[in-house]
Amino acid sequence: MTEDETDSTAETRQAASDRSDRYRVLLVDDEPDLVAVAAEYLERLDDRLTVESATDAQSALARLGTAQFDCVVSDYEMPVMDGVEFLEAVRETDATLPFVLFTGKDSETVANRALSANVTDYLRKQHGTDQFAFLARKIVGYVEQDRARGYRQRYIDALVEFYEITNDVDRSFEDRVQAVLELGTEYLGVPYGFLTRIERPDPTDPTRGTQTIVLSVGDHELLQPGESNRLSNSYCRLTIQHEDLFGIQNAIDAGMHDDPGYQTFELGCYIGGTTNVEDTLYGTLCFASSDPRDLDFSVEERSFVWIAKQWVSYELDRMGGEWTTELATDVGDVADAGDEPDDGGVTGTDAGDSDE
Repeated sequence: MTEDETDSTAETRQAASDRSDRYRVLLVDDEPDLVAVAAEYLERLDDRLTVESATDAQSALARLGTAQFDCVVSDYEMPVMDGVEFLEAVRETDATLPFVLFTGKDSETVANRALSANVTDYLRKQHGTDQFAFLARKIVGYVEQDRARGYRQRYIDALVEFYEITNDVDRSFEDRVQAVLELGTEYLGVPYGFLTRIERPDPTDPTRGTQTIVLSVGDHELLQPGESNRLSNSYCRLTIQHEDLFGIQNAIDAGMHDDPGYQTFELGCYIGGTTNVEDTLYGTLCFASSDPRDLDFSVEERSFVWIAKQWVSYELDRMGGEWTTELATDVGDVADAGDEPDDGGVTGTDAGDSDE
């Protein structure tokens, strides 16, 4: 496997694990009784750890090929393939997965082989159960370091791609916004991204008015371009009341199951910010999913959304708020009516859908 391919495997693993509050560990040892005891103690010592086991390197490699793990802990002396050979096989597909060689063999030769194969740590097995507390701390520390490294790298990669998209002068503004929405959904791990236009008959009342989708990514039927809804039935009514960003990690856990925004769109997680033209509200730029998140949006993820919505505001302001695409013109005509929709809050779909 090439270096680019191993980097891609690591990035896929880190992206999947970054949004989970669980640390998934693969424990590999040819002594089943020791594996069972170690797994029980590790999970008891830190409830973030979920430990799965394998009794030989071949079956462990098969598990790694079909599932994402945050850390591997392996014995050295095993049949057919020893712990260092197992490590070398893992490094062919993932150069950064935390790998701890946990062995009773005290050998400088083995330690040097492991270091040459890019082992994360080399720990000697001890007598008694106190060793598992030390091992648990090591696992958690290495997983958190790996995730932090993943956060930073994915953020940098997203910003580089964002820069390339927004500075592509051969693309229309609409195409660039669409590409930014696609990039945002991929980076944040959510299926929906959308730009809205908001019109309020009374700017002092943040709940009255309409929210109309201008551009979007994803198959949510109420988040398609041209769909309009009462502002009071959306999370955007909360977004426009925040100077920074408004985010929801888990709508149900946050007590929002009766919120009209949740009742209408059934979004389990959401993050969005306002877009403005000359300090006057234009709408919002948002990302969401029907499913909640295990973890809140990170500082890096919030920064990405803030930068994206600031860029949209800058471009709209530079155009004087005049967006001449056919879609934006149609949306503007709907919004300029100034009143909420008459069909229960939804245009372009059956009115009964608004009560979902």
